[in-house]
Amino acid sequence: MPPLCRFLARLRPYTWLIVFIVIFCTIISICIATPQFLDSDMASEMVLARLLAQENSWLSTHWYYSTELRVVSITQIFALLFKVFSSWRLVRLGGVTIALAGFSAASIYLGRLCHQRHFALLATAWLLLPLCTDYFRLMISGGDYLVTAALTFLLVALSLDGQKRHRWQLFALASAIIGLLLGLGGPRGLATATLPFVLAWCGLFVYTFFASTHPRQLPWRTPTAHGLLIAASGFIASLVGYLINSRLLPAFYSFRVYHPHLTSPQWFKILPIFQDFLHSPGWINHQPLAFCLAITFLLGALLAAILPWCINASLQWRYLSLFFVCNLLIFIYIYVFTDMEYVARYNLLPLLSLYPLLATALTNLPLKTACRSALIWILSLLLIGRASFVLSDIVHSPTDPIHQVADYLATSPYHQGFATFWHANVLTEFSHGQLEVWAWDPDIARAATPESLFAWLQVKEHLQKPPRSPVFFVITTDELPRCSWCHLLASADQVAQFGPYLVYGLPNYTVMVNRWIQNDIYY
Repeated sequence: MPPLCRFLARLRPYTWLIVFIVIFCTIISICIATPQFLDSDMASEMVLARLLAQENSWLSTHWYYSTELRVVSITQIFALLFKVFSSWRLVRLGGVTIALAGFSAASIYLGRLCHQRHFALLATAWLLLPLCTDYFRLMISGGDYLVTAALTFLLVALSLDGQKRHRWQLFALASAIIGLLLGLGGPRGLATATLPFVLAWCGLFVYTFFASTHPRQLPWRTPTAHGLLIAASGFIASLVGYLINSRLLPAFYSFRVYHPHLTSPQWFKILPIFQDFLHSPGWINHQPLAFCLAITFLLGALLAAILPWCINASLQWRYLSLFFVCNLLIFIYIYVFTDMEYVARYNLLPLLSLYPLLATALTNLPLKTACRSALIWILSLLLIGRASFVLSDIVHSPTDPIHQVADYLATSPYHQGFATFWHANVLTEFSHGQLEVWAWDPDIARAATPESLFAWLQVKEHLQKPPRSPVFFVITTDELPRCSWCHLLASADQVAQFGPYLVYGLPNYTVMVNRWIQNDIYY
């Protein structure tokens, strides 16, 4: 056995220590990187969570949601923590930590079922290492995808566990409950979780039926049939949840129901989709380590998806390969055959299904234990190296001075005012809720007057009642030339400037209204 393999195999008892270090570094990174990566989408989760805590409700009828009404998300965790903490930073850190713990538990449960044994913990640590800045911002720091990813992993684990149990019906019931929750959150849960979940079981059932060496065994009494029934119950429940989300809930809650429409094939999108799957682990970077990781992911995905059908592989390995392929094909279909706008960061959820597949493939390869251990640790070192570069870039990136704006306004007489959408909720979170900000359209050129507010991720009251006096305006130097009415703000109205952020103050809202009426642009 090569010395390197022997050395890497001896690292197995230290898995707990490495996982602890990864979790510790992740939490520290969240604390450091929040000022650099906090955007209005992330901050709106906190603003909504405080509203839910004040109303003692799970969802709010006094809030403008976006295109999704996520019934189960990290927002509800934040709302519960607002009952305990007054510090918004503690609420965010605590909520993300709880979500990461739940996600890690689901990953460990799935890993144990896939015969990963001692490396289930290590494979979970892979998921906590940021491949790119979007992964860190959306999965780790913001927690936007964490709950959906955790429920998806739990669905897969329940089906793999229940298919070999005598009382598989209990697992089907649990699958139906989780599927209903995912469906109530909108189309994302169907496209990234329940649909590939059931399609993969359909494919595996067909394969085992024709490849079975026991033709007399009734097909609906096999473990694969039980797994398919568990998946079907989850999928049907998710369809019911989606119908409730799109047909019933809009009568009570304000959110935009989006229905993609079929179009002629847009084949030109396939190339950027595959490029972005490689860009996430660092293909476009000039770092040799990131390039090696991208190549490893590409080759690993191909081998892990093809190899189980060429050897006598376990049912879990074959299922995870089908689940990854179905996830990828559905993702491509949505953006090639519908009018859905393609956004590169949406590939993070399909990319997550590759992690348990790689871990299962590496631990089930027909190799000696030491060789398998060496391969797992080599991939782990590549991921740790890539994460260190990503976190280094995050820590050394310049801090947006918007937090200075929030600090200044929080200690000034101006506690209510206006800003564009991308800054409004951020100011509220950085001020720990002391500032209440009315949000304009993200493109200030579309805001014809100061009252042209954006019915998106803010309380409905903002579109009905003006702020109390005194009133502030936060406008950037980039937004100022595109604003059709900002020239009416006198230089004497400017009270502060922090980098590109200009802060204007007026004694009350009436002064602002009269100024626009006198200039015949208020309507």
